[in-house]
Amino acid sequence: MRSKLFCSTFAALFLIFFMAYVSPALAAWPEKPLQIIVPYPAGGQADAIVRIMQSSLSKTLGVPVAVINTPGVSATRGLVQVVETKPDGYTVGLFQEAVIGTYLTGITKYNFSNLDAVCNLVYSPIMIVGNANAPWKDLSGMVNAAKSKPGEMKYGVLLGSATHFAILDLCNKAGISMRMVPYDGHAERQNALLGGYVDGTDTGPVAAVSYLKAKKFVAIAMLTDERLPGFEDIPTAKEQGVDVSFAFHYGLYAPKGTNPEITAKLSEACRIALQDVETAKRLDTSGNPVRYMDAKTLDEHNGFEMTRIDAVAEKSGMKKLQQ
Repeated sequence: MRSKLFCSTFAALFLIFFMAYVSPALAAWPEKPLQIIVPYPAGGQADAIVRIMQSSLSKTLGVPVAVINTPGVSATRGLVQVVETKPDGYTVGLFQEAVIGTYLTGITKYNFSNLDAVCNLVYSPIMIVGNANAPWKDLSGMVNAAKSKPGEMKYGVLLGSATHFAILDLCNKAGISMRMVPYDGHAERQNALLGGYVDGTDTGPVAAVSYLKAKKFVAIAMLTDERLPGFEDIPTAKEQGVDVSFAFHYGLYAPKGTNPEITAKLSEACRIALQDVETAKRLDTSGNPVRYMDAKTLDEHNGFEMTRIDAVAEKSGMKKLQQ
């Protein structure tokens, strides 16, 4: 009897000690600033997303939120940094479908499977634009021009990105070939188009507005299922006979092995931050409307995108996994 009582008492004391040792650490998170790695240059689309919600997320978490830009190598420098960081809950990265593309094309050995999804924040519709001096002004004109000179039309891409595979998918379905010219960010591709170094590229609709109004760019097609509110005069690729639809989904990811209680807490903080009226309005105005997904839903989305992009990579002869 005494032995049983001793064992029960010991077990209870151990549990109390364990909870006192572990729970405060989890309950106290975060105790220091959160660092968000953005694998793109400052001033670009991805950078703007984090900086717009930086204040509301910091307020929700109760600690400062630092934005660290780590561009380079088709956005994989930042990916490597997050994957190889200690999973303590204080470093996360902002990534989108480019992670899949750079993995499938052998640019990096890392994929979403090397990260723990936290949540998705926004989605970013994609628009194909051309230089206003080009003789073609719509998708059919662009396709016909590409067919007349196979492989000569130059298109600015971020290698391995969702938009890279979107234009490859478009080329496959339209029966054309174009020369892909690599750049590291949206701003660089827009400048290349302005300078006539490429014939076309993709961008966010809002980012293109000033160039469209100044008649420096011409809108070729929206890669959405339906016409986008505010851009109703721009037809989709589907309407113009090429069944292609792609969008960026920017989400936060933690190093593999991060405590799930921490990622769940960060996910909830993001959900609350995105409900801030001013934050949501600014994101929408920037062309990145809120589309929150929890970790489970985001993992399912990435699984679907992996299958879809893998098929395009295979058909385009782009698939080359690192050994």
